[in-house]
Amino acid sequence: MQSTSFQRRGPVRQIKGAKRSLYNDSLLISTGVPGIDSIIGGGLPLGTILLVEEDETTCYGDVIERYFIAEGVVNQHRVIIADTIEKPSEILSKLPSIIETNTEADVKEDKNSKPDLKIAWRYENSQKGGGKFVDRPTRFGNYYDLSETMDITGELKPNLEAVDFSDVIDDDKATTLIERLIKLIETPSENASRVLIRRFARPFWGNLCSIDICKFLLKLRNAIRGKPTSILLTIPMHIYEDDSNSIRNFVDFALELNAVRKDKKVAGLADYHGCLRLRKSRSPYSLHTPQPDTSDWAFKQRRTKFVVERMHLPPDLGENASRGKEESDMVSQKKKLEF
Repeated sequence: MQSTSFQRRGPVRQIKGAKRSLYNDSLLISTGVPGIDSIIGGGLPLGTILLVEEDETTCYGDVIERYFIAEGVVNQHRVIIADTIEKPSEILSKLPSIIETNTEADVKEDKNSKPDLKIAWRYENSQKGGGKFVDRPTRFGNYYDLSETMDITGELKPNLEAVDFSDVIDDDKATTLIERLIKLIETPSENASRVLIRRFARPFWGNLCSIDICKFLLKLRNAIRGKPTSILLTIPMHIYEDDSNSIRNFVDFALELNAVRKDKKVAGLADYHGCLRLRKSRSPYSLHTPQPDTSDWAFKQRRTKFVVERMHLPPDLGENASRGKEESDMVSQKKKLEF
């Protein structure tokens, strides 16, 4: 009997809180924010780095960090936190509590929302926020309530590991971080691992230039490729504005946060707190990465949740306003013609 090289494929490893990508065979985990998951192609692939470019004056990046860690705690992922300021216990004490469904919350918000307004017919049948890439309740990941904190003393006791910097001087913190992270990443884990690097490259990390940051990211990216580990990294990009494109080359996904008062595009939209821009989206596991039809999004932080929506201009709410403007324009043109 002729032998073949065929071997039966063994059982596929199941990771809690992960799903297969629709575009390739990579495993995705949720960032904790459904809108961000949709923008980057359904979730964050394992073995990749998500860069969140912090706003200069606000702390919305901290909210995304809390969602990211909360999702890891709920799914019993190994959580690795690197922060030179706050202790991991302080970060865990601020995690939002998990809720079973957001249906009840949506009903409450709908009751408190403004009554229906008369709008242009072309906006009448469109989704709020428009398009398919919006913060909708698709059942991937969990939902959280920002107004309450998570109880991590019971079943949700986190599998936490922290990078200790107490014995390190400022100028050696980045070097020490990459060395200790590589050791932790290479340590086998029964589940996926989530790494949070908070406020990296700020002055208290030492005297880092853009070249140092790029070298750090290159080593970090090589260390997690092919491993069940994903990284959320926040950097104050306004400090390295001239070298921002070079830094983005060494991550897989990059999101830029800008507050309303700083970003002119959303300065006139009082309903939003800021603008979220997709600066880079490139999965290492396929030649084609799904791209949304726009890179500009708006976000708002409500009392109970952080919402990401397509940025759209509000319609003209009254016919009289536009009609009055047209009449005034016609009168002014008529005066110019009289001589």
